[in-house]
Amino acid sequence: MKAKNDVGKIIQKARLSNSAQMAAVRAGKLPRSRVRSLEVAFLVDTAAAMICLPPKEIETLGLRKLHERDVVTANGLVKRGVYEPVRLQVMDREADLNVMDVPTGTPPLLGYLPLDQQGGELIGLVESGSVRRYSWRNENDHRPSQFNVRAGQVPRGVAGRQW
Repeated sequence: MKAKNDVGKIIQKARLSNSAQMAAVRAGKLPRSRVRSLEVAFLVDTAAAMICLPPKEIETLGLRKLHERDVVTANGLVKRGVYEPVRLQVMDREADLNVMDVPTGTPPLLGYLPLDQQGGELIGLVESGSVRRYSWRNENDHRPSQFNVRAGQVPRGVAGRQW
């Protein structure tokens, strides 16, 4: 049973794999069984730009830090590490994207750039009382992911925006 404060949260399950190791598999230098991968339940956050992962998930995937970047958060300006790309797979869609770290205890975030790379679209389906049901799909996808958002709290950029 979902807690009442879960209304308005958009959760998208995805598979992440180390992109460099996936390239090594394609080159015949690494068996597929050695690729570091994990399943993640992302909080979709269109105010975030990137895939954002806590340190434990970054370590599990074996990602190396590329550089640091200043980021504006709800807590003000902070430095965050940017890591090597991961292969993001949502249903039958894939993209290779860099990762940004978030503090331990923060849920994994799926930002607007990964959504854009997935070639999807967020569309409204049904409004019932204070809850709207939305779907994330692309023109070739007949199995959309669905989620609920409280009326008046549609994520930034959703209404009428193609992703």
